[in-house]
Amino acid sequence: MKQASFQERLDFYLYKSAHHYLTQAHAILNHVVRLNRDETPDWMIESFWTSFYIIYGKRFKQSRFSKDVSVALPKEGLIPEKFIGTHDAIIQIRDKMFAHTDFQSFSDDLGAPMNGLILRIENRKLRFGASLVTLREQGVEKYNLLLCHLTKTLKYRSEKIWNRWARNVPMSYYADWLLNLSNEKDVDDVFIRLKHERRPGTSVRFGK
Repeated sequence: MKQASFQERLDFYLYKSAHHYLTQAHAILNHVVRLNRDETPDWMIESFWTSFYIIYGKRFKQSRFSKDVSVALPKEGLIPEKFIGTHDAIIQIRDKMFAHTDFQSFSDDLGAPMNGLILRIENRKLRFGASLVTLREQGVEKYNLLLCHLTKTLKYRSEKIWNRWARNVPMSYYADWLLNLSNEKDVDDVFIRLKHERRPGTSVRFGK
């Protein structure tokens, strides 16, 4: 397989994986906004929104245990100024409502904390619940515009690198190859062949 610098391999990983995750997030967004709120269980709507915000943030956030190499995409140079507010709002909601809990940060239209516990008394019966995210039509449009820009840009950047490598990829037989993200000296192969057979129960998610 072709050889490339660690930085080029890392760039490809960031662009290609980000394109994969953001394409998923865009599909989830378009699905959840079409759901009939009266016919869809609350837990299902909550699950879709949780998936959207967590998956969107995967390539923009980094584990605190990964300190040696940055694997978080910088928004500078990737997200135009007109989309920065929308992006920052998504990350803030992700951090304070879905990945973690900060019940004093967000309020609904009535001023109630979004992560607060709500007691409803109706027909002499008690029910407990929590607020659900509701994105207005204008917000959906902003999210869609941002995601369209990101997926288009990331596809272009990843394909630009891939086109430099593609002619060296062996296509004549079945194999799984792992992108090499080792930054050790003298280890600069782009991909490392995985030494295993295809087995039931082994699952890999392939994007387009």
